Amino acid sequence: MNSLSLGQTQAVAAEVLALHRRTYSVALVLQIIVGALFLLFPTFSLGVVGLPASMGPEWPSIWGATLIFVTTLQA
Repeated sequence: MNSLSLGQTQAVAAEVLALHRRTYSVALVLQIIVGALFLLFPTFSLGVVGLPASMGPEWPSIWGATLIFVTTLQA
């Protein structure tokens, strides 16, 4: 393996790593947004998911807080 192909391989690896980091960052931001929506607007969130409002607004809030907590642990 010559140095030209090694440099090219490292460049491709760096590009793939950068793409992965961007994709992962977007996923984490989306998880925070969804968690915040469920935490702050539990009744609306139940309607979006299609669950009956009789479940009570505390469960979506707990789920939203848990999602935010897990996402911060991933970060």
